[in-house]
Amino acid sequence: MLRKTLLLSCSLTAMLLLCFCTDSNREQPAEDAEEALLPLAIGNMWVYEHTATGDDGKVISTWRDTMRVVGTEEIKGNKWYQVKGFMVQDTILLASREDGLWMLNQDQQEIHYFNSKLDVGKTYTRPPSFNVELRNAAADISVPAGKFSCIHFSERFDNAPSASSYYLAPGTGLVEWSSEKVLVQNAAEGAVYQKLVEYKLQ
Repeated sequence: MLRKTLLLSCSLTAMLLLCFCTDSNREQPAEDAEEALLPLAIGNMWVYEHTATGDDGKVISTWRDTMRVVGTEEIKGNKWYQVKGFMVQDTILLASREDGLWMLNQDQQEIHYFNSKLDVGKTYTRPPSFNVELRNAAADISVPAGKFSCIHFSERFDNAPSASSYYLAPGTGLVEWSSEKVLVQNAAEGAVYQKLVEYKLQ
């Protein structure tokens, strides 16, 4: 029950994105796995350890999840990858492009999930009301899977009291994610951390 509540709270971002749209007729350029924020190829997988803490910082729960690339679809001439476990449990469609990571929503409209071409300190708005900032272009992060140089994005929904942080290593993928002031247990505010434990790239 706790894990379901946590996943519901922490995946608000991704679930809302599936329902809203942005206009984009961008052609998908040739993929460069070494530069992609999230390298996409069938068989790629990432294993994460999640830790949930209460408002006192004490660990309440830990668990592991796996994100996998399971297939492809061609839509309007563009190739999209079916990814399971990206912030939500349902399969979603993603594409890595020269300017970052894109998502195709249920209305087949494209959403720029992470814009890697921003200058440090610059922000953009992702529908419906997410303010995304590129905080650092070369943040050194250590997780169980190793040490990585990451692009750090922060994301805040509307006037939410806190932001989520995402650390993505080009050529590797999502290395670390964290969100504070989320519903953890019995309506208490706490935090959830996700760290890369192992990964396999084709």
